[in-house]
Amino acid sequence: VQEYTDEIERSIVEHVCSLKNERDQSLFGEVEVWLTAPCDIPLRHGELENFAVSQHSSQSFCLELLHKDGMLIINDVLPADRVQDLRNMVLKRIADAEENLKQQHPSIKIGSDLFAFKEMSSRGKQRFDLLLEEEEEAFAPIFDLSRTGPWTKFVAEALGNDWTCDISVIYSRPGADDQDWHSDGPHLSVPSHHLKSSASPYAFCVFLALIDLD
Repeated sequence: VQEYTDEIERSIVEHVCSLKNERDQSLFGEVEVWLTAPCDIPLRHGELENFAVSQHSSQSFCLELLHKDGMLIINDVLPADRVQDLRNMVLKRIADAEENLKQQHPSIKIGSDLFAFKEMSSRGKQRFDLLLEEEEEAFAPIFDLSRTGPWTKFVAEALGNDWTCDISVIYSRPGADDQDWHSDGPHLSVPSHHLKSSASPYAFCVFLALIDLD
């Protein structure tokens, strides 16, 4: 995010300087950047229910909301027993990964030390990101769901049908710190002469809660 905002700030300065060279220099004084951000300003706000739809909502309404706000919340997207099955798969994956971490890297204090491996990394105190491998047969139901879930029609509408999917388990233990707002993927560069436009979206983040959020 910082690299992206630094790039935008440089682009703004370059753009203003080019205008200064083209026009009467007396029209321009110092350049002061008030804000750089990896998203549209002002930030969206409101209760979560304002972004919620159901599986029975019309697709046109959902797409309009998605384009306007950049997010959707689909209530009751899966039956409870299906969610529990997914949760059981994930809990086993977590247990296996943490046991392997203890065996392979006994010096790491899980929950307090920062670490980053291909399969698993820490995201701060007591928070972890654990990758699921599609090649593992045990996770086939999860990857099948990623391509057939109710949300995929919106992904296809925005990105087309030729897309790939990475799946991770984000989990926290008691005592985890709140995580700062951040971008989950790099932003596409925007040329300095297109300051008023933004690059088209190229990815979606889909979060499926496996615990009761109430």
